[in-house]
Amino acid sequence: MTTVLRMNGQLPTHAYAHLLADVHFGGFAPAFTLSQCDSEYSRKPQDAHSLGRWQQAEKKKEKDIDITKETENLKNMKEILKCIESNKLLLSVQNDLFEKEAILNASYKFTNKCYINIEQNDSFTEIYFQSKDENDDLELIALNFNNELLDQQVRLNTGREFKGIREELVRKAFSTVTKKQ
Repeated sequence: MTTVLRMNGQLPTHAYAHLLADVHFGGFAPAFTLSQCDSEYSRKPQDAHSLGRWQQAEKKKEKDIDITKETENLKNMKEILKCIESNKLLLSVQNDLFEKEAILNASYKFTNKCYINIEQNDSFTEIYFQSKDENDDLELIALNFNNELLDQQVRLNTGREFKGIREELVRKAFSTVTKKQ
């Protein structure tokens, strides 16, 4: 069974199929915005740049409140880390939440900041962090690692979920290339 994508009753162009395949399914991350709607040059409200002093003070108060909340959240997050030595930390993650591939992908991104050792048990994977530089905040690195681990797992899940659509878009995008050869 062939799935045909239609937009307003018409077939999408090959360029649009490329765009969908790349941008929406993680094969391409542009360093620029793809539309004027997302651009920093897009149209802004008329008086967006001229906030009064009162409005500026209110925005500063909101930022101060956000920083306080972030500090409290950071304290709560530090409870998931175990300090082994002065420059070594342990992060334990459940195997049923994170796949081995996600753990390895996240670990690879942090090898420039610290030494990482991974040990897998039956129900947990233990990730050991050791600082390369004494001036680095190892707790912050480990917490950022936890966020990257979550990101990698979501990428894997999304890739599996949309695999069929991605393959169909790529097939459609390259269909003229294969016909011409």
